[in-house]
Amino acid sequence: MLEYIHSLQGLALTWFGGLFALMTAFRMVTKNADQELGADVRDSIAIMLLDLKPRMPGEWIQGFNRIFDLVFGEEHFRWRCFGISMLISVVFYLFFFWIYVGVLDVEFDERDSWFYFGVAPLFAIMCNGLVDYISLLETRWILGTRIPYLGKFIVDIALTLIITFFWAVVFLFVFSRNSLSDSIYLVLHLAERDIKDQVLVLSVFTTSFTTSFWLWMHGLAQFIIRLINGSVWMVQKLNIEAAPVRALGIVINANILLLGSLCFLVYILFESVAHLLGGLF
Repeated sequence: MLEYIHSLQGLALTWFGGLFALMTAFRMVTKNADQELGADVRDSIAIMLLDLKPRMPGEWIQGFNRIFDLVFGEEHFRWRCFGISMLISVVFYLFFFWIYVGVLDVEFDERDSWFYFGVAPLFAIMCNGLVDYISLLETRWILGTRIPYLGKFIVDIALTLIITFFWAVVFLFVFSRNSLSDSIYLVLHLAERDIKDQVLVLSVFTTSFTTSFWLWMHGLAQFIIRLINGSVWMVQKLNIEAAPVRALGIVINANILLLGSLCFLVYILFESVAHLLGGLF
């Protein structure tokens, strides 16, 4: 199985399969969201996207708040919010774990495969889900503050890094059986660790930004929709006035497919150049 993951075909299947799953999730969330939001909220989002009134600083984040509550619920401490957050965390962790295994060409032997494919991922998924749930609460709190919208991005990223850093320290403290100070040192000097440990920690760090990813994609989609407002054909095709959230979902999925394909292409080009240079020298 590892040989297939390390192959270009296996890596491509994993990468684009993950992109398709992510796009499907966005499609499911936004397809019928306009009816659930109500006419007033739907109209306000459409007006904002069509740029029919003067823009207010951070107004698009308010639109994101409404969609955010639609997905996770208005109250954080509910089973619905916890379950959705846990599901997203598990799926993304497994996705990034296999991507890093393939990209970094990680090899496992019989002695450590049971640990990295059994105990450690299970522990990471369970604990990472809890940490992502806390990170989700942090993001919800940040979005509700009066901090300028650019500040929201910065604070959200900073707090997510801090939360994830402390989780990684606890993770290594439990599994490495080192002192707390040694665990902090290991996280700060991750590059010195075994490549397999790096994969576990990197998967956790990457997964922790899934909530922020939603925010970034939402902002980018709104920016693009406002750019194409001059095209009557595009506005009608996306049906922005009647279904603004659905239009956002379509643009978000287009961005995911485009950016994901570009990232994979850059990786292929980088690997090809590295292989060529390695053959020359």
